[in-house]
Amino acid sequence: MSNIKFFSFAKVTSDKLIYNAGNEKSMDETYKAEAIKVMREIKNIGLNFDERQKINTGSGSWFCKIDSKNILYLVLCTSSYPERHAYGMIQQLQNHLEKLADYGNEDDTSLKFHAKSTMNDLSTKYNDLRKVDKIYEVNQNLQDVQQQMEKNVRNMIENQTNLENLDTRSQSMKMTSQQLLSNSKELESIMKWRNFKLNLIICFVILGVLAYILVPIIMKYAN
Repeated sequence: MSNIKFFSFAKVTSDKLIYNAGNEKSMDETYKAEAIKVMREIKNIGLNFDERQKINTGSGSWFCKIDSKNILYLVLCTSSYPERHAYGMIQQLQNHLEKLADYGNEDDTSLKFHAKSTMNDLSTKYNDLRKVDKIYEVNQNLQDVQQQMEKNVRNMIENQTNLENLDTRSQSMKMTSQQLLSNSKELESIMKWRNFKLNLIICFVILGVLAYILVPIIMKYAN
């Protein structure tokens, strides 16, 4: 969202905006209609030369000022935009117009021609507070550093968590491998015992067969 939404000026004697600039072109028609209402409200208030007036609407805050030539300046900003910078922006446009010999009597076309480029530049410049407010710039830089530090800390925590998870998985795999080794040794022991019993049974069978064959023969020759 833009800080400087709409920037315009007009003659107090007219309801017509001479030129408008801003950073939300898609909303120009809406802001133009609202600017006309603000102009009429300023006239009803009876704002005097060099007096300032702030009017809050649903679109933000309108900062208004009338100069000695009955030129009304209007700038629509976000509600949190610093007032001193809004009026500083208006003052720079006023200073630029005052370079004309008698700008109060200039026609709208001439005023538009002289103001257009300056208004566009001011809208861009004041939209980024870091370009006009050193304190804001320092605070913004501090916030950027803080956000980067917080990001680094989060990354460190995530990396630590990942390392802990990796260590946990490693320990789990180690325990599993130890269990497999233990099971394999137990299985090997069982198989050895089974083989021993099988061999023992085979020996007894062979001995039994031999006894069955040899005993009758031995007894025959013994008689």
